[in-house]
Amino acid sequence: MRVWRVQWWVRLVLIAFWALMACQLYWDYGFVAAGEMDPAEIRDGWLFVVAFALAIWALTFRPYIAVEPDRVIIQGALRRRVFAKTALVEVAPTAWGLRFVDSVGLSFTSFICQDTGARNAPRWRDVAEAALGERPAPRRGLDPLPSVFADAAFRARLLDVSSDLEETSLEEDASVWRMRRTATGTALELEDWSGMILVTFGDGDHVIEAVDDVELARLLAAFGRGELMARYWRWGVLSGCFLVDAEGWSPQASRSETRFDRWIERRPAYKVESVPVR
Repeated sequence: MRVWRVQWWVRLVLIAFWALMACQLYWDYGFVAAGEMDPAEIRDGWLFVVAFALAIWALTFRPYIAVEPDRVIIQGALRRRVFAKTALVEVAPTAWGLRFVDSVGLSFTSFICQDTGARNAPRWRDVAEAALGERPAPRRGLDPLPSVFADAAFRARLLDVSSDLEETSLEEDASVWRMRRTATGTALELEDWSGMILVTFGDGDHVIEAVDDVELARLLAAFGRGELMARYWRWGVLSGCFLVDAEGWSPQASRSETRFDRWIERRPAYKVESVPVR
């Protein structure tokens, strides 16, 4: 028989918190003796401490999941449910814990196991394997969307924006697309971050985020022309950067007022440094 319980560190944190409350209640006796506190608060304090201890026991020591050769036992804080292993059809995590479903649709959820991002495989997969006889695949939310750079036509359209750019490599999963500016050999790297493109160029510390295809195309056009890059500093620390031309226009905003202009106007502590993209 295999048994899973609430993890030890959860119990330890709750017990430590309970011990702190008990110590505080003990110190309150001194305030009552000095006439600085109503004796009724001691009574109320003990009622709360005892109730909290019972809650810790009911929520962290009483629950368990036990998988026996022919049945699965789920003990909750208040109720207990027993499933025949041959009747179980699903064991999967939900927002409230691990749900067990049998062939007639009856279900029971245990909060002992969660679908977490722990360093090791979540415990719910071990429970599901023991209960169903097969190990489910890891669950980490929705499957990620394919990278936009997987579309060759999309890459070709972006390269057409500037004749001075050429592709150098593409990661196997198309998540990172690399190119260079032929006039200077400056490297340019685009990384798809699930809806946002991270643009890195030059020596690696020039990073820009493009939030849509139009903004990315305008940025690549500016990069191909070798225009200036404005880096802004606050209190001596580099805060960010983006491309601008000689007139202060940025491909990330309209010519009338750039996001850079608004930042500088409203935050006088910023210092601006412009360098050419080489």
